[in-house]
Amino acid sequence: KNTQFKKFYFHKEGLWQHVKLAYKSIEDILSNLKKFFPRWYQQIKTDIYGKEYILKYIVLFHDIGKPFVVTKEGDRVRFFHHEDKSAELAKKSLQKLKLANKEIQTIVNVITHHMRLGSLYNNKENLTERAYLRLFRDLEQNLVYLILFSLADRLSYEVIPIKARKKYIKNYSSITEFIKFENFVLQKYDEYIKKSKLPRLLTGYDVMNLFKIPEGPLVGKILNYVYDQQLLGKVLTKQHAVKIATDYFKTLKNK
Repeated sequence: KNTQFKKFYFHKEGLWQHVKLAYKSIEDILSNLKKFFPRWYQQIKTDIYGKEYILKYIVLFHDIGKPFVVTKEGDRVRFFHHEDKSAELAKKSLQKLKLANKEIQTIVNVITHHMRLGSLYNNKENLTERAYLRLFRDLEQNLVYLILFSLADRLSYEVIPIKARKKYIKNYSSITEFIKFENFVLQKYDEYIKKSKLPRLLTGYDVMNLFKIPEGPLVGKILNYVYDQQLLGKVLTKQHAVKIATDYFKTLKNK
């Protein structure tokens, strides 16, 4: 299936060439972390120590679903939702390889979201704090794997002539700009981690007492909403948290 469409693919030798180049790139990145992430390389080393193989599985499996979803439009091919198919196939293969469940969950999580950073980068001028919050919530500690994988994925396209890259890659820009963006994302994630360690301004008891409601999903919904505002830096005091919760509760009641 790969060879059937290779003449339409970005890489001259098809999808397999892309995977091989991405694999080589991930090894180059791991050998030169300080070069790509001068401020964060020590933390990255700590986070992935002894787990570098997880990155290699991510690279090998991230596009495995493409041949199953491919469609051709003129001289181009499309791979809509290939990330979901790739995650599904990767999970089955990794289970056969007897990897630990936690390792499989990490690999599948990153493969499912492996297009995410590229999409955010393409829209970086319009990104909101909430978009970053969603990214960090969806990946959590797996973000470091996504960062490293995404750079390797991007580097694999460097062999393609610039003219062709500009034609086929949306909002093409230099690899230097993408690396700057990734470092900025790591900075935002560091801020998120620090904020998430702060105690919540409201407890479940506060919410139940404030609105005279029983324990249940509604309490959790209000707490999560207020906590989101806290993480976004929009709520700094308990008094303000009470006001935000009250306004949100009124909105829910009026729906």
